[in-house]
Amino acid sequence: MRHFFATLAKTLLVFGVLGPFIGLIIFAITIGVLGYAFGPKDAHYMGPFLLLYGWIFAHFVGVIWALLAGTVAAGLSYRFGRACWIGVASGGASLAVAALTGAPTLPPDSTLQSVDGAVKVAGVLTHLGAATACWLMVRNWVAVR
Repeated sequence: MRHFFATLAKTLLVFGVLGPFIGLIIFAITIGVLGYAFGPKDAHYMGPFLLLYGWIFAHFVGVIWALLAGTVAAGLSYRFGRACWIGVASGGASLAVAALTGAPTLPPDSTLQSVDGAVKVAGVLTHLGAATACWLMVRNWVAVR
C-alpha cells in the first residue's frame, strides 16, 4: 500500500504541475488550426492569443481535471502496471466527468457556433493529449508490485 501512495504522489505532482501547461499548448494549437480552417475571419489569431495570455489561467482552469486524470492513472497503474493506454484512459475519465458536469461552452444561442464546435474538439484533444503526455512522463516512476 505504501507503493501506491508513493505512485499517487509522483503521478499527481507531474499531472498537476505539467498537465495544465501541456493542455494549454494542445488547446491553443487546436483552436488556432480550426479557427484558421473553419472559423470566421481573423479567428486564427486565437491560437497565439491563448499561448500569450493563457499560461496565466492554465492552472485555474486545468488543475482539477489534471488531478482527476492523475488519480485515475495512479489507480489504473496499481492494477495494470505501466501500460501505455493508461494515459488515454485517464484523460477519457477526466473528459467524461467534465462533460457530465457541464464543462464551460458558449451559450446555445451564440452566433459563434463554429467556434463552439472548435472548443469542444479542442477540449477532447486537450484532455486525452495532456493526460497521455503526462502519463508517458510519469510511467517510468511507477513502482510495479
